[in-house]
Amino acid sequence: MKKLIYALIVIVLVISLFGCKAQVEQPDSIYFPSKSDVAGTMEASMKGYKDTKELYNDSDHVIIGIVTESDKSANKSENVPTAIAKVKVEKVLKGTYAAGDEVNVHETGERTNKGDIAIDGVPLLKKDMKVLLFLNEGTDYYIGELSFGIRGVNLGKFFYDAEGMIHSSLDFTDEVVIKLEDFTEPMTEDQFVYLISDAVS
Repeated sequence: MKKLIYALIVIVLVISLFGCKAQVEQPDSIYFPSKSDVAGTMEASMKGYKDTKELYNDSDHVIIGIVTESDKSANKSENVPTAIAKVKVEKVLKGTYAAGDEVNVHETGERTNKGDIAIDGVPLLKKDMKVLLFLNEGTDYYIGELSFGIRGVNLGKFFYDAEGMIHSSLDFTDEVVIKLEDFTEPMTEDQFVYLISDAVS
């Protein structure tokens, strides 16, 4: 009987250790963007999406994570600045990544001392943000490493606030933009998962 109890204790400890290893360290405070983060706007043509299910179905990876670095940039061409952020995966809603993995994400835009210059005037990814991202399959090597684009540009980018509510990145622009039909206000993570549940199943 004692051997069985010891064996159960060992199993529980092993599971606990693996569980801790997969956890992503949270920053002391979540960086939540505001319209004042943006100094200028850029225009770009992009594929539109009707709702989150359509966006989900057309994405290769859907992740929730913490931005751990946002100080790199590159030029895709002479006229197109590219901002690069590293995101540590916390949860995977679609794709082959796992909690604890790191992913490079590239966005068209530039970080300046006066603020972001970005498509539709939407804030770029910044260190300590908690984000939900719909990603394209990575094919670009801007910094010698594989990086992923955001599906639908700003449509596939969502920010968490300190209370855990998810906000569309398009709530942070004064530009006239087409939004997802089923994401009209901030929601909890559970509500969001329910929103895409038809696409997942």
